[in-house]
Amino acid sequence: NADLESLRSYYLTRGYLEFRIESTQVAIDPGKEDMTITINISEGNRYVVSSVELQGEYLGKEAEFKSLVALRAGEPLVRDVVVLFSDAEEVGLHGARAFVEQHPWARPVMAVVNFDARGHGGPVLTFQTGENSGAWLQRLIASVPGPVGSSLLDHVYRRLPNRTDFTVFQEAGYAGYNLAFIEGLSSYHGMLDNPGNLDLGSLQHQGAYALGLARGLGGLAAEVPSSADRTYFNVLGGWMVSYPRPLAWLLAAVAVLGYFGVVFFGLRRRVLSGLGLVQGLLSFAGLAVLVPVALTLVWLLVRAAVGIPLLMSSTLGAGRFMIAFALLGLALALALLRLFRRLVPVLDLAVGAAGLWLVLVLLTSGTWLPVEASFLSAGARRRVGARAARGPRRPGGGDARGVRGAREARASDASRPIADIIRSSSSKLPAATPAATPTAKEPPVISPDTRHVVFSWILLALLAVPAVSADGGVDGHWRGSIAVPTGELAIDVDLATTGGALSGDISIPIQGLHDFALADLAVEGSDIRFKLPGIPGEPSFEGTLSEDGSTISGTFRQGGAELGFELTRGDAPAARARAALDGFDAVLEQAVADWNVPGLGIAVVAGGEVVFARGFGQRDLERGLPMTPDTLFAIGSTTKAMTTTVLGMLVDEGKLDWDQPVRRYLPGFRLADEVVGARITTRDLVSHRSGLPRHDLLWYSDRHGTRENVVARLADLELSADLRQKFQYNNLMFMTAGYLAGELTGKSWEETVQERLFSPLGMTRSVFSVDAMQKDADHALPYKENDDKKLERIPFRNIDLIGPAGAVDSSVQEMSRWLLFNLAGGKVGDRQLIQPATLADLQSPQMALPNPPPTEKSIAQRAYGMGWLIAVYRGHKMVEHGGGIDGFNTEILLFPDDGVGVVAFTNRNSELATYASREAADRVLGLAKVEHLADALKRAKEAEAAGRAAAAKKDSVRAASTHPSHPLASYVGAYTHPGYGRLEIAAATGENALEMVYNEIRAPLDHWHYDVWNGAKSAGDPTFEDVKFRFRTSFDGDIDAVEAPFEPTVAPIVFTKVPDARLSDPVFLARFFGVYVGPTGQRATIELAGDALTLHLPGQPLYTLVPEVSGRFAIEGLQGFSVGFDGDLGGKAAKIVFYQPNGVFEFVREK
Repeated sequence: NADLESLRSYYLTRGYLEFRIESTQVAIDPGKEDMTITINISEGNRYVVSSVELQGEYLGKEAEFKSLVALRAGEPLVRDVVVLFSDAEEVGLHGARAFVEQHPWARPVMAVVNFDARGHGGPVLTFQTGENSGAWLQRLIASVPGPVGSSLLDHVYRRLPNRTDFTVFQEAGYAGYNLAFIEGLSSYHGMLDNPGNLDLGSLQHQGAYALGLARGLGGLAAEVPSSADRTYFNVLGGWMVSYPRPLAWLLAAVAVLGYFGVVFFGLRRRVLSGLGLVQGLLSFAGLAVLVPVALTLVWLLVRAAVGIPLLMSSTLGAGRFMIAFALLGLALALALLRLFRRLVPVLDLAVGAAGLWLVLVLLTSGTWLPVEASFLSAGARRRVGARAARGPRRPGGGDARGVRGAREARASDASRPIADIIRSSSSKLPAATPAATPTAKEPPVISPDTRHVVFSWILLALLAVPAVSADGGVDGHWRGSIAVPTGELAIDVDLATTGGALSGDISIPIQGLHDFALADLAVEGSDIRFKLPGIPGEPSFEGTLSEDGSTISGTFRQGGAELGFELTRGDAPAARARAALDGFDAVLEQAVADWNVPGLGIAVVAGGEVVFARGFGQRDLERGLPMTPDTLFAIGSTTKAMTTTVLGMLVDEGKLDWDQPVRRYLPGFRLADEVVGARITTRDLVSHRSGLPRHDLLWYSDRHGTRENVVARLADLELSADLRQKFQYNNLMFMTAGYLAGELTGKSWEETVQERLFSPLGMTRSVFSVDAMQKDADHALPYKENDDKKLERIPFRNIDLIGPAGAVDSSVQEMSRWLLFNLAGGKVGDRQLIQPATLADLQSPQMALPNPPPTEKSIAQRAYGMGWLIAVYRGHKMVEHGGGIDGFNTEILLFPDDGVGVVAFTNRNSELATYASREAADRVLGLAKVEHLADALKRAKEAEAAGRAAAAKKDSVRAASTHPSHPLASYVGAYTHPGYGRLEIAAATGENALEMVYNEIRAPLDHWHYDVWNGAKSAGDPTFEDVKFRFRTSFDGDIDAVEAPFEPTVAPIVFTKVPDARLSDPVFLARFFGVYVGPTGQRATIELAGDALTLHLPGQPLYTLVPEVSGRFAIEGLQGFSVGFDGDLGGKAAKIVFYQPNGVFEFVREK
């Protein structure tokens, strides 16, 4: 697998974007010492990068991106470089967390480099390297020209309650670096925090880090070992010095000894006093506490005077404010020092202060010791900024000399993703959504001179607005949006007053947030405010109800950002959906008649409620019983998502890893291709990319097999593609996945689904077999349309064996609970049955699907997830799946971003369920009308007519006036295949007529031509109608096998005829034991080994005799050689006859 990935990477990184591996073959020499692997590839056209363009405020991102493209100038890398443009910590680190927890590229990552920004200039500081990162630090120093940083920064930052993107990766066990430039901190989150004010020297330094680390880490063939932390700092603003942490402790120990030596000497000479030293230490400790507290109180007073909560960096004179407060702090410190000087002797004060310094040395593991040298690196901030052309700062631009050559670069040669470069926006203001990082609007600055004027106007406005109290004035459903820089973020808010208390919830569909409970709701006059609890950045809304009570508009705040929002009073989603479906009953009643379907059950959910649940037509035509929302149907392959959901729960519990080989959990699991069998994972099983085609006839109507037995027989089924090469729908793999779930839980698949899904969801009538369904009073019967267009009842098809792939039976009423569970992110009530991230993984693309046919203009971007199909339906994300088993069809549609779901069943195989579901979805989603039902019915009739015309011509490929090569009795008998099992052929009424029996399915066979028979039309099971069976003749002229295209994508399945059972019966074989003598005196000895005869000839190996359909025995290992027994000597064979290519030889029994 690694070799194939390396080969794929080799071509893709050289521009062969159409490259694909056609096939692989493995050959082992007869001596089993050498193996040859042949890989057939298609290179396709080669493409080159003509240009690289980015849009928007991308100054920092462009530098990093082009720095990575510039890797072409160096040696080819051995590892991939993954670039992740994430959101910022102020919006909850959702981007980084989503990458770590859900993205498949995250697993092989070796190192993470996080670029941050806390200002608009200065050098890029290395302020965090993680635990046990000594070797990583040395790699940084070796890779980056002019690195800047200090282990003191690292040590202090670890102890602060800060969280960055790097924190997410660090907690997940990744090594790496946290980098940022911080000069111009006064502009952070302020008016000057924008790309136009970004220092190009800092940008150049950031590019140097990105390029240097990408080369330094991407070129590593071996992993970087974990090693003890090192102390590091820049000397005189220049080179970075580092040494092992034990040396820092040694220096700290020297400092401690030196300090106590001074104290001892001072006390002995009586120039110091113990009390004075304590007072000096406490004086400086007090100074370190009192000055910050005092400055904080002053700032709070300033904010109170202005009347608006501000960050210092949000003021118009941010820099002057900081200078003023620095001077104020210095003045306070000097005043306190003067006071302390009066109370404490100078030497005691100085040595006490040194004691405080020593405490800091010990608390920081010795990293405070070189603090003076570290502070000298401040000079480097200016020097780094001076290295690039200072020139005017320009928005959207990069340093011309630093990155211009990048547009000719190519991607690096790499084998797997390791180095991960993360960039957070230089203007890191939070948004209301983790999907975007908007530039925040500055809060207005109200001066004291204008405050009373503003207050007067506000008071007048309040008096003019009718009072709104918390007695229901804002109750109802509100729809609207937050004005984020990238557009409008749609939101829905529900408010209700119960017992005088206001409550509510919010939904943000694009974020997958549904009915999230609000907190701190309050209404004062026409003002309303509420918060979203437990979300980083403390998002809150403060708005005003309009005079007519139709809108609420105001400000949304999160982590310092302020964005406008507006809500309009309207119907709740459920109420809108009900209104949209008004009159839909008549449409469906007509559709049931037009499509000639006995009955239809359909349900729609929206806004967290069931808004439509109806039955149309009849569930039982013979008794005239109506279809109801509670009528049970066989739901077919929509069962698959239930199987993957319980597997996802096991993933959450750590019992299963999607990407570990299946053999880790089922050691006996085998496939025909041993390499594929060893590599295939559970994710592969449930995303239809195993390489195994359907082979459905293996299990069809098999009521006596076991899942364990079927899993064992998979090794005898031919594959038609390599693993993950193509999408091939496969029920057997889903059955295997369900069997695996049972093995992991120690219960059957049925018990696992019942316990983990049906019981919590309240699906009390849903069952796992059509046998159980028929015991329920309200169940549908299956029907088909015969040649006369009449509806005809057909038998139920029992598919218990393949249960995890499609055996559940349920009603639209109970399936509505399943829809709501999925739309709620895997939650039912207060119980989170499956983690939202895991559920999202199930409903995310895993395997690309071919483009839909031209008639499906509403569908685009199709892919298969795990038990779900994913597509874009008329601009809306759709998660869906269909199901079909004899006499039943099912369709499920989910629109996660819209909170809408549809389920439909029919009790005749047709596409009505599919198009009725789309019709319902269009109405609820408010889409323009499309004639789904009429158009699809027209296509169905055209296809039916074309099928009839084609069937009328099928005899054109039949050879006329031919006859079987053998008497009919020669074809009769039992035939077996190691994977498919037993097939029987019997004589039937009619000229040259036979009957085939397989898995309890009886199919009449008509002679077609020569030794080929054709499945005839049957009043019973139609499974084998028009399936061809070709009988094969052995070299000896006997009918010894029959082959049929049970799986069309591979070679015909060959069933070998079973010899007379007596030829394997030791009692019967006893008559052949003994010694036989040939014409030349050669002796042949026949003995029994188990239930098989053996032949021994002097000077030759011992041969095993294998029974043949002719009644003779083949000599195993010798093609064309066989033996037979003849004559009777008192119940014993009189002679043995050898049939060889060069003649027939007789040996007689020795007397």
